[in-house]
Order: sequence, then structure tokens, then C-alpha cells
Amino acid sequence: MNIILIGPPGSGKGVQAQLLSTQYDIPHISVGALFREQIKKRTLIGQQAESYVKKGQLVPDKITVTLLLRRIRQRDAQRGYILDGFPRTEEQMKLFHYHIPPQLVFYIHVPPRLTIKRIAGRRQCSRCGKIYGTSLQEQKKGHCDACQGLLITREDDRPPIVKKRLDIFKQEITPILRWYKEQEVLIRIDGTKSIKTVNAQITAHLQTTARQKQ
Repeated sequence: MNIILIGPPGSGKGVQAQLLSTQYDIPHISVGALFREQIKKRTLIGQQAESYVKKGQLVPDKITVTLLLRRIRQRDAQRGYILDGFPRTEEQMKLFHYHIPPQLVFYIHVPPRLTIKRIAGRRQCSRCGKIYGTSLQEQKKGHCDACQGLLITREDDRPPIVKKRLDIFKQEITPILRWYKEQEVLIRIDGTKSIKTVNAQITAHLQTTARQKQ
């Protein structure tokens, strides 16, 4: 079972990926987390990625896809995996699916106004990077539960910057969604609902697909 979760910033795809990973016992793979790990370990691909990150540039698609393919060939991903927020560009999609045919792609749709509201309210640990959501209980926290680091609002989570990020996302994602729809693997999910309801929508589709394959 190979699952791709796509959605705008603040759509909750990371949370859903974690839930599905636990429910189906398959790894949740985030390209961003893979790069952070490689940079921390000072590997060759990590050093290549860091050279672009330090300049404020996007890591080239070929490097991104090479790292991802290497990860999904590991033993724990042989039964399946969940890709969180990939592909980001049409070129990434073409490079990746040249090797791996698409299976199920969930697009978690959230309107821009709600996305901006969600992101503006979230906090991130300044030490370990853990994200805290917009609930009142989490908003009251001043320090991270995991490492006691200070919780801050990231600069790129401020409303004017979020709007620009959404504009870029819309431009990038339109041809990607069109292609997945043509391949008949795209499933649209209403991301305005609660975490539990969104998860139920996704798992219902997964169960239907599993029955059809029996």
C-alpha cells in the first residue's frame, strides 16, 4: 500500500500521515525530515542539499527524488509507505513515477482563509522543531513537551508570507492534480473537518480499495 498525501500548508497532512502510519504499520516518509537527517549526518547528499538550503534555494528535483527512492527501498517500506507532501513539483512527480507507478493519492483540500488561520495559530519548538497546533490547550503552552524548548511562531507562518506560499502551492499543484486525476488515482478529501473525520474519510477509501483487490 503506497499512499501519497498532498495538501496546502496547514491542511493537516502530516498529522494524517502519522495516524495512518500507526494504523497500517507502514513508515511515514517526509522529504523535509529526510533532508534534515542527511544534513545532520553530514552525508554526501546531505551536504549537497545544505549548499542549496543555505542560499535559500530549493534542492534540485533530481537530488530530492534520488534521496526518496533510496529511502523507500529500505526494508521497512517494502509493505508500503506514506509520502507526506510529495511531489512538490511536476518534475518531481515525473522523475519519481518513472520508477514507481502511482497507487493512491489523497488531496486534502482546505480553503485559503482557513489555511491562513490555522498556520497563523500554530507554534514550533525552537529547539527540536516539533509543531504545536491551534487548539486553545496547545496555544497556552510556552515550552515544548519533548525537550522544553521555547515555542515560537515561525517567520514563514505569518499571514502575508503564508498567502504567498499558498499562491506558489496553487501554481505548482495544479498540473500535478490534473495528472493524478487522469491516472484515476486521485481522491479528494475535505480537510476542513476534524482530524478524526478526515482520518475516517481516508481509511474508508483505503478499505474500499483493499476489498476491490481481494
